[in-house]
Amino acid sequence: MSSRRNLRERGEEAVRIDRLELDRNISELIQLLDSEFPDVRFGAIQALGRLGDSRAVPALMQCIDDPDRVNRSLTYDALGVLRAPEAEGVLVDGLHDVDEWVRESAASALSRVGDAVGDDETLAQRRAALREVVENDLELEVRLAAAESLAILGDTGVWSQIPEMIRALPWLRRRHPKVKRLKGAAKQRQPLEPYPHLWERRRRSTA
Repeated sequence: MSSRRNLRERGEEAVRIDRLELDRNISELIQLLDSEFPDVRFGAIQALGRLGDSRAVPALMQCIDDPDRVNRSLTYDALGVLRAPEAEGVLVDGLHDVDEWVRESAASALSRVGDAVGDDETLAQRRAALREVVENDLELEVRLAAAESLAILGDTGVWSQIPEMIRALPWLRRRHPKVKRLKGAAKQRQPLEPYPHLWERRRRSTA
């Protein structure tokens, strides 16, 4: 396939994704998850996350093996936004991905599916997996994402570790509203809710 044709087809698919999202055409967006083009798969994952339709969950759970790390990371984000309790297992598996972006997204998403699951045993398993990340992951951002999820899931033991992790971040990162919110909550040991995701804000504003 020539590069010119390649670009044209990718452009056509991008326009198609916008139309399908406006039409809330879940089934055709799911089909695009198998596109040969990483950016088309990215657009389909993002659209399905924004639409918030649980019918997309089984198909998204198949995207965790996408060769593109951005798409794997986005898939975990989408599963978290969809608050899919059946995705808990793949989210826990994502904590061991080779890429730190993906592990960070999986750690953050685990706090969101927790809102939909009331089983004490399941909650304990999720907390245990996140604690292992806090103790053993080599990447600070991943450890901090896991600590934040633990705080959201009511694990009070993690509060004392959060300020030190935040202090170790680069200055600009410490100024991020999400980090500042977490720092304030840790200082006061206040209950914490998942940070509002852009997709969720968009969905509320258009509801």
